[in-house]
Amino acid sequence: MPKIDISVKIKNYTEDTEYKTTGIITNKVLKYKEKDNTTTTYNYVDKCLIRNNEELYMKYIFNPKKETTGIIKIKSLKKDLNILIKTNKYKEEDNNIYIEYEIEKEKFIFGIEEIR
Repeated sequence: MPKIDISVKIKNYTEDTEYKTTGIITNKVLKYKEKDNTTTTYNYVDKCLIRNNEELYMKYIFNPKKETTGIIKIKSLKKDLNILIKTNKYKEEDNNIYIEYEIEKEKFIFGIEEIR
């Protein structure tokens, strides 16, 4: 399992975070841990982002051609929320990803850049 150094960017109206970490990439799936112990997985084939921690499980699928349905599971309430995701921009090159998307008209940016 090859390890790669990455820079991760997450941005919305309240948060603008960027940090460096190490991920493991296997069969076009990148997995890494965030600072708050959230495990994040990105599948390059399915364009699927999964973030999982003690409180939440989030699964977002990105498709620039149509709206998709994502899932947010609130573990303490044992409740699932379906959300509509509108992918405005999707760019993938090698292991780098840049995604601009909207949920409930709120804009988000998610990006991963391999550090070489």
